Amino acid sequence: MGFLNRLPARQDGYYSRNRMWKNKGSDTAANRRTLVSPSHMLVNIGGAGAHAYERAAAIELDLNESWVWDTQTPTDYTVAANRAGKDFYIYAVPGSGFNVVLVLSAATTYPAGYTADNSRKIGGFHCECADVGTISGHALSGYLAGDILPRSIQDLLHRPYGRFLPGFAWGGPTDFDSLNYAPLWTSIYHLSGTGASIASVFGAAATVSRNFYDFADDLKNIGARMMTDWEFAQLHSGTPEETNIFGSLGQSDDCRRSCRHKFQANHIKHRSGGHVRSLVDMAPGSAELHSWRGLFRSHCVQLREYQRNQRVPLRSRNIPGTGSGYCGRPLGLCDVLRFAGACCG
Repeated sequence: MGFLNRLPARQDGYYSRNRMWKNKGSDTAANRRTLVSPSHMLVNIGGAGAHAYERAAAIELDLNESWVWDTQTPTDYTVAANRAGKDFYIYAVPGSGFNVVLVLSAATTYPAGYTADNSRKIGGFHCECADVGTISGHALSGYLAGDILPRSIQDLLHRPYGRFLPGFAWGGPTDFDSLNYAPLWTSIYHLSGTGASIASVFGAAATVSRNFYDFADDLKNIGARMMTDWEFAQLHSGTPEETNIFGSLGQSDDCRRSCRHKFQANHIKHRSGGHVRSLVDMAPGSAELHSWRGLFRSHCVQLREYQRNQRVPLRSRNIPGTGSGYCGRPLGLCDVLRFAGACCG
């Protein structure tokens, strides 16, 4: 770690690494909760000049170990249940001999015991909100609440639109696995809030009853947009189709399993006998559910084609359960989907 090696990092804001951050693997419980750094990093901490730091070997950060965290108060994040569904950040701080020391923290500004002048946020990640269970052929099969979601890991060179965006995961290629769904960041959960407060947060109430234009304005606050049909299909590849959620409006535990929630739990409603009914109220396999599956599939295609051909703005359509729209049809299910999740480059 000589001076010449560190010389580029004397530039204010400099950060480089030889490969992506990742978790240690998916084969054991310890590996799923262990964050692995790049094997070489150069980081500027503190501004231009003699603030260049280097790490010349990878380090493994087991989230169950207290030494990797900035503090255990008021919340002890070595306990997996306390990490479930939460976002955490990776900070670089100065070590002896211009070595980079890595500290994990729930703080969004700087870790406990440090300041903005002697620390630098260089990355972040999201932890699984619930036990996934066994899903044959799925990359997250066996993951437990509090494990690291591998594709939620961000750093200064790999993040949405040049900012850290909590609650989002990457769908494109990486240097640690062979998956490649769509090269964009997508919200892990239903979006909550409006305006500048819109976010992808586990357990938060989903944003509903928002027209297309207002929702698009909300998303621009975080540099995001609604997914196209093909992006949605790619990002949810392998998940069960037309699966009803009965008796549960909870969040799903990752973006690959969330299609059933994005299809059905985002307060998608229709009129039945003069009363508003939610799809989540329909029993699995019931005649009522079967009837509406077919109806929504049909309207999904018809409405998209009509809108494309006639350039009908979405606000003129009928939101199910709120009144009449053109041709008196309910809003197509595929259009409602786009209100549930977002993506960005």
